[in-house]
Amino acid sequence: MQKMQFEITLPNGTVIDIMLGDLTKMKSDAVVSSSGADLSHKGGVSKAIAIACGRQFQAEGKEFIRTDGLLKEGSTFVQPADGELAKNGVRYVIHAIAPLPKKGADVQQLLVKTIREALKEAEELKCRTIAFPAICAGVMGVPIATCGLCYWVAMAKFSSKNPDPHLKKISFVVDNSGFMLELYNILADMSAKGKAGASNQHQQ
Repeated sequence: MQKMQFEITLPNGTVIDIMLGDLTKMKSDAVVSSSGADLSHKGGVSKAIAIACGRQFQAEGKEFIRTDGLLKEGSTFVQPADGELAKNGVRYVIHAIAPLPKKGADVQQLLVKTIREALKEAEELKCRTIAFPAICAGVMGVPIATCGLCYWVAMAKFSSKNPDPHLKKISFVVDNSGFMLELYNILADMSAKGKAGASNQHQQ
């Protein structure tokens, strides 16, 4: 797993990593799957995670949907990790039901909610590390600049509500170096603006 040479630290001390690699190979307490409302895992990282966790894991997700119905956009659903992920030390898979870009939908608001819910779940489960894919970017067509802004807003709100968190590291794992650098630049810029704003308020 190749990691950027730098990290971003939230005001509460939680560290953000932007990493190049395979999410299914992460040694993290929780891994986030950008899942559909029916947990069908038809492609991408979601499918890779489901395959890595095995048939029992997939069957349990289908049974939940059968008994409880479809999940809502912006919500999360937690399953214990299984298969190869569990062997890597992953404890939980947090299914994040990402918003689908469609007419009349507030994708940014729902994306912020999705990330916040996943972070909340990880904190309540007393996870020290969590790994995300680039939710809504890529094939879903939401610009990385928009996604990065939403990620930052969600993480900043998490930081303000959790001054002494269990969660010490948030990783974003992508498979494209250009994409990785672009996401880092967006998050680093938002971090710098946040620090400048806090400094100005202090001086006033």
